[in-house]
Amino acid sequence: MFIVRLSEDGIFINEKANNAQRSLVNLTVEQTDNVALNTILDEKTYKEVEKRYNKCIQEKKPLSYEEEYIIDDKGPRFWNTTIIPVIDKENDIIRIFGISREITQLKRLNENLELEVNKRTHQLEEALEKIKQISITDKLTGLYNRYHIDSVLENNQKMADRHDICYGLILLDIDDFKLVNDTYGHNAGDLLLKEFSSLLKNSIRQTDILGRWGGEEFLIIVSHTSEDSLLTLAEHIREKIENYSFTDIPKITASFGVSLLKKDEEIQSVLHRADIALYKAKEKGKNMVQLEHY
Repeated sequence: MFIVRLSEDGIFINEKANNAQRSLVNLTVEQTDNVALNTILDEKTYKEVEKRYNKCIQEKKPLSYEEEYIIDDKGPRFWNTTIIPVIDKENDIIRIFGISREITQLKRLNENLELEVNKRTHQLEEALEKIKQISITDKLTGLYNRYHIDSVLENNQKMADRHDICYGLILLDIDDFKLVNDTYGHNAGDLLLKEFSSLLKNSIRQTDILGRWGGEEFLIIVSHTSEDSLLTLAEHIREKIENYSFTDIPKITASFGVSLLKKDEEIQSVLHRADIALYKAKEKGKNMVQLEHY
């Protein structure tokens, strides 16, 4: 606690301080009581104190604030301070009565708590992101799963209807995949699916969406395209698969069904056409690309 008096020449005098304040600045009674504050405090600190005291006097009401000072080599320390104007009109004396409570430990505790909360929040966000990725990702291949692909298809249809944007579908199926499992085992089949997925990912644009449609079937959603571009892309992927050397398996091919979304066409319709095209590719001997028109 402390009492400060405003002198006639506008200087604040530290009229009285209790032992707690004196011990804080490591000064004696003679060095603190009835001593001008600008001789105790550095210029910058005094200016800050003077500004607050004058505001308290001018507004004629208590003022509370937090202040920070460096007193020793242990870093900044913090106080909650409340000052009250005391005006003695009879003797024409203006005083400030103040109470300061150090909150350094509490503040540092809160800072540590905030850091911990931020850390935990970041960890939670990362965990939620992982859960989200798991929920939309096929565990074996790392591609988008059927659930997410269905969602993308719905969004694409809305965008196509609103902005008249064409997008196409490439539905492909690994030829004779059951024979791979029967001949080489399911582990070899799983490895093939992983390698096959990686090959597909490296064969499409960043704007294209690739997912595992089910079993050995895969779906590629191609935006801003045409029938010619779709056929070119599908043929390019078909050739890469045919010429690729998969681990422990001599040769793999795939059949492709291609369809282009038409204006106001439903999702199930364009999917159905891609499925029909894929069936025709299988019927005609596999390892080929077929387009099904609207």
